[in-house]
Amino acid sequence: ITELTGREFAIDGNSELSVSLRPRLLLRDVRMRNAKWSDPVDMLQVKEVTLQVALLPLLEKRLKILDLTVDGLNLVLDTDRQHRSNWNLGSGQAAAEPSAGEGTGLTMDVELQHILVQNSHLTYKGGPGRKPVLLGVEKLALERLPDGLTEWDLAAKLDDNPLTLKGTTTPLFAFLGGKPLNSHLTGTFGDAVLGLDGTVSLHDTLEDIDLEARLEMPDLETASRLADKELPDLGPVRLNAKLSDTKTGYRFDIGGNLADIALQLKGGIARSFDTRDMKVEYSIHAPDLKTASLLAATELPEVGPWKVAGKVAGSERTYLITLDGEIDSVKIGAEGAVGNTLDGKDIDLALMLQAPDLARIGKLGGTALPAVGPVALKTKLNDIEGGYKISGLEAKVAESDLSGDAAVRFEKKPMVLTADLQSRRLDLRPFLADETSAGETADSGSTPTESTPQNQPTPATEKGRVFPDTALPFEALQGIDADITYRAGEIDTGHEPLTDVALGLGLHDGKLLLKPIQAQYAKGTIDGDMSLDASTGSKGEIKLDLTVRKLLLGDIDALKGALSGGSTNADIHLTGAGKSVREIMAGLDGETVVDVGHATLSDDTLNLLGGDVFLKLLGALMPKGDNSSSATLECAVVKFDIVDGMATTSNGIVAKTGRMVIIGTGSIDLKSEQISLQIRSHGRSLSAVDTGDLAQVVGLGGTLADPKPMVDVEGLAKTGATIGAAVLTLGTSYLAQKALEKAMEDQNPCQTALNASGKAEKTTATATKPVTGRPEAKTAADKVPAKAAEVQASKASPVKKAEEKAKPAPSHPQSGADRKQGQREKDREEENQRFFPEYN
Repeated sequence: ITELTGREFAIDGNSELSVSLRPRLLLRDVRMRNAKWSDPVDMLQVKEVTLQVALLPLLEKRLKILDLTVDGLNLVLDTDRQHRSNWNLGSGQAAAEPSAGEGTGLTMDVELQHILVQNSHLTYKGGPGRKPVLLGVEKLALERLPDGLTEWDLAAKLDDNPLTLKGTTTPLFAFLGGKPLNSHLTGTFGDAVLGLDGTVSLHDTLEDIDLEARLEMPDLETASRLADKELPDLGPVRLNAKLSDTKTGYRFDIGGNLADIALQLKGGIARSFDTRDMKVEYSIHAPDLKTASLLAATELPEVGPWKVAGKVAGSERTYLITLDGEIDSVKIGAEGAVGNTLDGKDIDLALMLQAPDLARIGKLGGTALPAVGPVALKTKLNDIEGGYKISGLEAKVAESDLSGDAAVRFEKKPMVLTADLQSRRLDLRPFLADETSAGETADSGSTPTESTPQNQPTPATEKGRVFPDTALPFEALQGIDADITYRAGEIDTGHEPLTDVALGLGLHDGKLLLKPIQAQYAKGTIDGDMSLDASTGSKGEIKLDLTVRKLLLGDIDALKGALSGGSTNADIHLTGAGKSVREIMAGLDGETVVDVGHATLSDDTLNLLGGDVFLKLLGALMPKGDNSSSATLECAVVKFDIVDGMATTSNGIVAKTGRMVIIGTGSIDLKSEQISLQIRSHGRSLSAVDTGDLAQVVGLGGTLADPKPMVDVEGLAKTGATIGAAVLTLGTSYLAQKALEKAMEDQNPCQTALNASGKAEKTTATATKPVTGRPEAKTAADKVPAKAAEVQASKASPVKKAEEKAKPAPSHPQSGADRKQGQREKDREEENQRFFPEYN
């Protein structure tokens, strides 16, 4: 045997021999050397083997084995890096090429009549670094049939999984001698059913292969045991595979189903099964994502059908891939290379995406997006040191577009994001459609029921507050650094579009800077920047500077038809700090100034305000008797100074038209959200109006969430009286009348409001109390003490004298009429103090 195989063959135990024409030999402790390049030292070890042969066939150089029983066999099969096999038996010396018809296997024919192997083990080592496969054989019986085929009966365990095999093949030793092995086998592996049919030959490698294998399983339980990993409860599983050889390798074709997922793989691989020489075409499809969701152990959207197809070709360092997929009409594609180590390196891919609209894409991600499209995207993806980059991005959604480059590095902390993006046009209207339609529904005149959303409190005002007290996630800004620039030729928001937009974002060590913030809007310019220091994690310090110049209100779509002109400048400078929006607003500092130039107003202008409170106030303030459908706005100013959350204005709300002047003063407490504003209107021509129209005063109180008029303007209008007339009949002091007249004398109230500093100091008491509705005294003569004002008012007002005389003496009992008169006087005094507290 040593001479025939080229391997050392030894029998180390006691032996027994029964001599006859059919001698029987019992050998113990048998071993055969392994190939020199393999380990362990012995390829074969047998505890006990019984051999019975027929002698006469030996004369014909035929080894006829009548019985071979093996007990306690250990066999190791191995291959090396040069793809040599340790089971390639021979002398190990180079042999001459065989002549035609001459075999290359064993020099003696071997005929097996009966073989029994029990209590044995086989180990297959597929090469260096690969996990060995262990086969434990309880029983293997081979019986030669009259037609020359060998019948198989196997009961074993493969890596502790039960294995059975039954069927027929051509004689085993003929296969080991280099002749083709024809097989027709069926078996079980756990709860899996297997089948193998075809032909294979063994030379230096497997050759002349034409095999077909089948696998059926009710579920993945057996595969779970084999993989030593819990797999989802899916089934049934059906696979068919064909394997054939080529000059350089093997060709395979695998198809089947896993539950409702259909799979097809076909291609070729080297004889060493090295994937670097692999070429594969693949296709997968299913009616939905339910099975894929179970396989991925994550919830996937209920969409479908889906399919993926492509090619994979191995190379020295990478896999060259193509991929085309489609799911619910969303198409994806990839072409390029990925590293064959599958560690995210050596990536060079061209990616594409197409969809009929964004709604289909949003559905895949479980996000509601507008049904706007079509959608097209293409870009390049490459790995870089510590991350990935996309370049040459070209995205288009309907008429919107986005292009540029971006990169992310995440191997080290913090993660770093950079991007340089551009748009020719960006249409945001589809994303704002829900808000617009909600507003249209509210204004449609329908009466909402208790179940309608319009009748439900919004989250911002659930507790009577506008500014939420929810802690802002400032700590999220500490986990990332970013430098992003964005430019757009036009951004459409549904009104006048923003043009020449330039935005910059920098984020480093928890400090965010938005600079620049630039755009052109309604023929004007917007320029500013904003910073947010969230480096502490729990609290943010914010600073905003925004400048608007020469913005035409009449060019804004929402205002067209209601006014024309209205060149507007605005300056907003704010600073604040806090953990929430409410806390930031409560300590806000800064100023806001809005300056509106000449404009022509129509009656529809008031309707744009959309709030009953403002309509009542301004409707009462507008002079009566002029039936013209338009008015000229000469100027308007809204100016607030903000100190420690208190926004105050001292005559800083001004509107001047050809018929009237409106002046407002007061405060908004951003901490409590309380409003205390007083607004006065004055006719421009005293001779053209009645005394009742000389000065009309209204107040605005309540909160930002629920603003309310401070007087019943609508009720006064029904009685034919104006607020100014009501105030005068209550006995307005002479100084109050003179103050109104003095305000009338200012020919440039807008400029006066702009020039006034109006800034309160945090250390003064007036920083936290509402600003009064009267103009501040400008000279010492104007600063009349309250008591002197009362004396002077009593002398100058005959109405007041008459009222004082009409009062009954306190010592006499009051009649019902007297009590009513006293209550009216008290009410009038409270009303007078509300509008002119510093003069009462």
